[in-house]
Amino acid sequence: MGKVKIITADQAAALVEDNTTVTTSGFVASGMPEALTKALEKRFLETGSPKNLTLFYAAAQGNRDGSGADHFAHEGMTKRVIGGHWNMVPTLGQLV
Repeated sequence: MGKVKIITADQAAALVEDNTTVTTSGFVASGMPEALTKALEKRFLETGSPKNLTLFYAAAQGNRDGSGADHFAHEGMTKRVIGGHWNMVPTLGQLV
């Protein structure tokens, strides 16, 4: 069995290119990759990239507190959202 490479959330966020699709799983705040979504938001605010993302999620990717999919709620960062149950991501809902 080979070694498993573990990377940080910032390193993973650096791998996301402009104009790509990002998908997350979980329901409400459970199972959401919070460290990664925060790192993506931080990178976008600092560098303007990744931009024009398509975000795909099934349901309720947040906790009404700015977490989860709300990290994608920036003009230019997200161009399209395919998602359900918007009540838990009010900032993203306002952007849309």
